[in-house]
Amino acid sequence: MQKVPMTQIETAKIMAPVTFFIKAIGRGKTLGRHLTYSEACEAMERVLLGHFSNAQLGAFLQALRIRELSTEELLAFAEIFYARSLKMPSPEFEPELCVNLCFDSSRKTNLLTMLCLPLLESLGIQSGLVCSVFPLTGQSQLITQSLNLARVWAQKQGYPCTSLDRICWVPQTVSGLEALNQVRSEIGFRSCLHTVEKLFSPWPQALLCTGLSHPQYLDRFLEVLDQVHKGPGVVVLGQHGTIDLSFQKETPFYTSAQRTRALSELPEPLKSESAFVTWAHHGKLDDWEKPGALQTDLAQKAIALQAGFFLFLCGKVRNTEEGYHVVMRRMNP
Repeated sequence: MQKVPMTQIETAKIMAPVTFFIKAIGRGKTLGRHLTYSEACEAMERVLLGHFSNAQLGAFLQALRIRELSTEELLAFAEIFYARSLKMPSPEFEPELCVNLCFDSSRKTNLLTMLCLPLLESLGIQSGLVCSVFPLTGQSQLITQSLNLARVWAQKQGYPCTSLDRICWVPQTVSGLEALNQVRSEIGFRSCLHTVEKLFSPWPQALLCTGLSHPQYLDRFLEVLDQVHKGPGVVVLGQHGTIDLSFQKETPFYTSAQRTRALSELPEPLKSESAFVTWAHHGKLDDWEKPGALQTDLAQKAIALQAGFFLFLCGKVRNTEEGYHVVMRRMNP
């Protein structure tokens, strides 16, 4: 009987050299190529199993960043993340809204989103948080700082804080990911691991709201989100990877199922209020921590606008402006 020659990937599965995956994508513009779906699955599985040395992992992630992930690679990586999830929340509880806070820059930290979640809870919408600890942007420290600020503010206002304590830390949930924190910090750039974290939610039926900085990834990202998350998905574009709204312009967002573009507009009273636009755009976390900062009229409007946006996404109101007025009445009965 004639022996059938093995394909490259079949050989790779037997020989198991991690250099196979590095060479496939890293051999330059003419010889390099994307990984197939099965190759990408095996590569990410082996990354999380610790089979790559730090030098090999750095080379692999750099090559993927230069070539940019294909849809098949992104889907494979996301499915491996889900397959290797260990600490999934109790299936007895399913929040209506899951906000993925894996932001791309320390310039914006999803603080507005965190501040409005207790408000939403007081209006009957339960939420869950997905967070990363990516060292390059200091996410762990910034998220903790923002959560503490949001808790103090919510308690002063008499709002429940359960949603702020319902947190899924992705590196602690996906087996093998936390062990990569050091090398992820040392390579000095956001890699595909960070992109895949944005697709993660432990609550399969919840509305997953996540952020994306770069529009060239949008179509691939939406397609994969629609495949790996059972519930509806929304991607907010261009806000440093956060889901906090812009106050200088309309904020574009996209749904995963229809892949349609929509805009979250500023309510009419705020469009002409230059002080609000200027303050909300330039405000930093340190400014929000100043005594009395969250009690100002401008801060109240910003929080109400973000919460109104979520009310709209959850189907409770017809648009963000209507949601804004609902929240303002809740804040100022």
